[in-house]
Amino acid sequence: MGTNIQTSKDSFDRSSLPALVEAIENDFGYQSWRQIKTIIAVSGGPDSVALLRGMLDVVERNGDQPENLIVAHVDHGLRGSESDADAKFVEALAKKFGLEFVLANSIALAPIRTDDSQYLATKQNSNEPLLVPSEERLRNFRYDNLLATATRLGARYIVTGHNLNDQIETILFRIFRGTGLAGLAGIPPVRLGNPSVTIVRPLLKTRRAEIEAFLAEIKQDFRVDSSNSSPNYQRNYLRNELIPLIESRFGSGLEQALLRLGCQAVQANEFIESQAERIGKAIIGIAPDSVELDCTPLQSEPPILIRQFLVGIWSKQNWPRQAMGFEWWDKICSTIGTKQSEKQSPQVLNLPGEIRFSRNGDRATFTREPKQSC
Repeated sequence: MGTNIQTSKDSFDRSSLPALVEAIENDFGYQSWRQIKTIIAVSGGPDSVALLRGMLDVVERNGDQPENLIVAHVDHGLRGSESDADAKFVEALAKKFGLEFVLANSIALAPIRTDDSQYLATKQNSNEPLLVPSEERLRNFRYDNLLATATRLGARYIVTGHNLNDQIETILFRIFRGTGLAGLAGIPPVRLGNPSVTIVRPLLKTRRAEIEAFLAEIKQDFRVDSSNSSPNYQRNYLRNELIPLIESRFGSGLEQALLRLGCQAVQANEFIESQAERIGKAIIGIAPDSVELDCTPLQSEPPILIRQFLVGIWSKQNWPRQAMGFEWWDKICSTIGTKQSEKQSPQVLNLPGEIRFSRNGDRATFTREPKQSC
């Protein structure tokens, strides 16, 4: 069954109307974006459509006009005429409220970050059967395009419709993938997309049922993505099969249990980050493509702090972290955290992302090799 327009069910809790709008006001205070160009990422599905209508409600309640809001739609081009219909629906919705509409789906704006990236680039305009890109690749494609669009238009915020159900699915998904403590924190409500653009998710505390009730109250149509039922995507299995099965077996406490776990992970991670900052003195040299460390002060620190310290270096240097799993961090920690005599041979690790690590005596160096031009 293809993608189509769907009207929300008639039954709803009327109290959800102010709750959703207040959630936006509480978690994304209007004064912070009142006169700032802000992009709302709208797929056409219930979450993003409710976000758009909720933000418009906030503007109206404050007696303003939504002149600073921009509607952006990312079309992956994977569902043919269904994808086209989604884009037209969102464009019409933006036009209805007098908002600028941007179709953000340029392959050129999406850097290659995963092995299956070429599927998206080479198949979307072809009559050949589509190979399904990974969920990570699709996510990268969306954010690369949204961030490039925001930068081009001078927008300081990108707002997305991720909700509480998405948060639960994300934490559970990461558990199965063997995440570390930081991953258990789930989706952050606010994060820096690039130096000039902040990504905000004001509906993370709002359940999907509340979102649909809100749309029913205001009689707002939305699109249904047929790929949400596809077994090709692991998140769909979690949402449609596994979570209902767990709740039928163990009761409805899964949601609160995972939220508590996520909250504790956030607090623990904040503490670890604060402790890791104090060992920044170990950095004795830094350049765009290299970092030199003194290993001596690190040898008395626990591995968990050294790992967080290293993650901080990767973030500051803007080095790729996607392929840096626990095993790699553990190898570096083990090499840095042990005493080494001057007579020992240098230890070398070739890390993902063209990064070379070497330890010689009390000095350790990370060097990112420049990409070779063809």
